Amino acid sequence: MKTERTEPAFEPDLVPPPPERGQHDRIERLDRQIADVRGDIGSPFITISLLARMHNEGKITDEEVEAGDRFHLEFRRASLGDLRAAAVDRVRIENRRPGFEITPSAEHFRRRIWDVLAALGGVDAPPASCLYHVIGAEETLKDWALRRYTVRRISEHQAPGVLIGALSCLAAYYTRTRPATADV
Repeated sequence: MKTERTEPAFEPDLVPPPPERGQHDRIERLDRQIADVRGDIGSPFITISLLARMHNEGKITDEEVEAGDRFHLEFRRASLGDLRAAAVDRVRIENRRPGFEITPSAEHFRRRIWDVLAALGGVDAPPASCLYHVIGAEETLKDWALRRYTVRRISEHQAPGVLIGALSCLAAYYTRTRPATADV
């Protein structure tokens, strides 16, 4: 028996988020109203991240979620994979990329990311590659399995297992190196 998939019903005067917003993460309405930036009542849409979904389904532990969130934060602070818009007020003077110098803080976090990836077997190992692309760069597991990890093919059905194993190892790694949390 084939079941029909229906879209969630929204209030008639409510403009739902565009479909592109839901390509990577699930979009849901917040279960309570909050004040918006002007102090008015708002009922916002929120994204449910991959880590939150896996935790809610009982696939990963609190420690693994915390480790994944920490890795993502350090990845962002390392300025890896950020998408940035060009400054429209900038006048190009030389034939080099302005603002491309790495700050000492970003270099510090890049070294920490590299240490994590090395501890998980290096960038060619499935757990390290999965963490880098899925948790750090926020790509989908399916895209990682089909396009990014090309050293040895992993099916999209095996990818969640690789991520769960990587998060377990990441949690153990961060437990061993606990004093570094003061930097974050």
